[in-house]
Amino acid sequence: FGLGLLAPLAHNWAVHAYGWYDRFASDDPVAPDGSDRLRWDQPGGDLWLTWLPAARRRTDFGGSVMPVETVQALGRKIHARRASASLDWRLVRPWTLSLAAENAAYSDHNRRRYGSARLTWRREGRVDISLAPVFTYLGFNNHYPGSGYWSPGWMRNGSLEAVVRTHGRRWTLRLTGRVGREQEQDSDPITVGSYTARLGWRCGAGLLLAVEGGHSRSRLADTGGYSRDFLNLSLRAFF
Repeated sequence: FGLGLLAPLAHNWAVHAYGWYDRFASDDPVAPDGSDRLRWDQPGGDLWLTWLPAARRRTDFGGSVMPVETVQALGRKIHARRASASLDWRLVRPWTLSLAAENAAYSDHNRRRYGSARLTWRREGRVDISLAPVFTYLGFNNHYPGSGYWSPGWMRNGSLEAVVRTHGRRWTLRLTGRVGREQEQDSDPITVGSYTARLGWRCGAGLLLAVEGGHSRSRLADTGGYSRDFLNLSLRAFF
């Protein structure tokens, strides 16, 4: 169960607040010692403030509480408290600089540091095209395989990302591709990449049906640090 709120606080301030209640359960034991089936109720939330200090700048300050969704981490009932800040600055048309930083404290006493930098070129029109080099750093204070989630001492990723968007009277289409190099502590660099496609169809007044699928080889795409394939189907109603 979840509930969300978006509200303006002033002409250049807004608050986004989302809260939910998760219930996790399993038929078989998932705890590391295999002693019990999973029965875990965990409240969570995501709150951030948006500040527009100037016409071409946006700053966000946020905090969240979320479970770590791998089987082993769920068995240990591990959750993380995160604090974050980000900046989007449109330098000159069509260039935008984006910076983000996050610090997370895990309930097993681990800590994570995350930072990213992106420079986006965007051409707007009937077909919207974005190109961006992206650099990402990730690191954990405690690096141990038995944590139940991916926790490298450090990891670096440098990639080039492309996004194409277009739409018709009743449909929308978005294609995303990414390719780059990634290296983590005690490992050789590897080539990584991803692609996604999303098609939306306005099937009625206030209804949007969308299907999205894709593949990602980067460890950044999953809490457990694995490659993944995914397919989503959604129906949104606007009131």
